Amino acid sequence: MALTISVVFGSRNRADLLAGSIESLDRQKGIDPDKLEFVVVDDGSQDHTTDKIRGLKTRSPLHYFRQEWQGISVARNRAVAEARGDIIVFVDDDVIAPENFLLTHRRQFEKGEDILVRGPIIVVHKYEPVKDFVPTLVNRDRMAFCGCNASVLRSTFNRLGGFDEEFGEYGYEDNEFGWRLGMSGVKTHFVLDAFIFHYKPVVGRETGKDLEEMIHRAESMGRMGWKYYQKHRHWKIRLAVGLHPLTYYYSRLLNNGLVARWSKELIDRGVAVGNPVLHGFLSKRIFQHYYLKSIRQAISQDR
Repeated sequence: MALTISVVFGSRNRADLLAGSIESLDRQKGIDPDKLEFVVVDDGSQDHTTDKIRGLKTRSPLHYFRQEWQGISVARNRAVAEARGDIIVFVDDDVIAPENFLLTHRRQFEKGEDILVRGPIIVVHKYEPVKDFVPTLVNRDRMAFCGCNASVLRSTFNRLGGFDEEFGEYGYEDNEFGWRLGMSGVKTHFVLDAFIFHYKPVVGRETGKDLEEMIHRAESMGRMGWKYYQKHRHWKIRLAVGLHPLTYYYSRLLNNGLVARWSKELIDRGVAVGNPVLHGFLSKRIFQHYYLKSIRQAISQDR
């Protein structure tokens, strides 16, 4: 008997992107619609998410739950609690799934192993898949777990207690869960063919609004990075969150406040429009500055 699948979403204020993601996952090849369900937990959206999702017509059952804002960890945990599938597939609310995505994930579990399945996350700056895309080893990553493209047995997730709900802000809640998965002996299967497209619009082309959102995420991630290290205090996590001398060296050289302000001004003026390499460099300087500033502040507050 084929294993059943629950695709779970924690979402906030992304009605149209979320709907597009669900629609791409509802058009999968090799998956019986009766063996698939979608579980959406709306984490306090203030847009038209409720009307949009309740109005979707899908082949597979779509379950929608709304709660007051409590953070992505709580939202995902509730989504899994409401799910009934044998396999839990985690994706973000701004992805586009190739037509064999779910079938590729499910095949990894057919031997009955207790595993984590991961696949490449292909960033796209337009909300459309890359035609005839073929993944290579360049697309492999070393993340322990990423809520954008990962799957585990529901029994495995429940055995480990799900996501740590102390991670109430953006960042590292999935890494922390992945760390516990690895420490419990769950092996990771990274499958190149299990790739997904992740929509990341280029920030700052028209206004500075998206830049401000990026800065807010960087600051949140810094605080959660320190929390992640506090919980496990392992040298690998220390390296992963940037608590090492090389990071501080680059912080002074490239990720300082002056460079961040200069980078933000150039993006706001549109200097990097049409130049993805320059735009990526400038955006990274801004993100890294506010991330490292935030993690240093979190450390200072704990002393």
